[in-house]
Amino acid sequence: MKSRRNLITAVRKLANLSSKLFNELNYERRQQFFKHHVDFEATWDRYYGKYKEELGVNAQAVMQKDNEARSSFFTLLKLRREGSLPPHIKHVAPPK
Repeated sequence: MKSRRNLITAVRKLANLSSKLFNELNYERRQQFFKHHVDFEATWDRYYGKYKEELGVNAQAVMQKDNEARSSFFTLLKLRREGSLPPHIKHVAPPK
């Protein structure tokens, strides 16, 4: 039973740290977007450096998910500017 509890504790810690990383990274990048200064490389370096010891490769996976969300958002912005948004998309907003 002890090893099961240790595993559950480790998984919870991993989930909490992953959530914390995603929220911090997302918040900073949203603020950069609204200030018209988006720097993915600097935020990647800063947050990867901060979380790599505790999360390892999971830090990269979490950060890549944020990159995917941002990439989709910027693609939708471009489509909106071109007047080519799919008809089912009524509103384009930064990832939350």
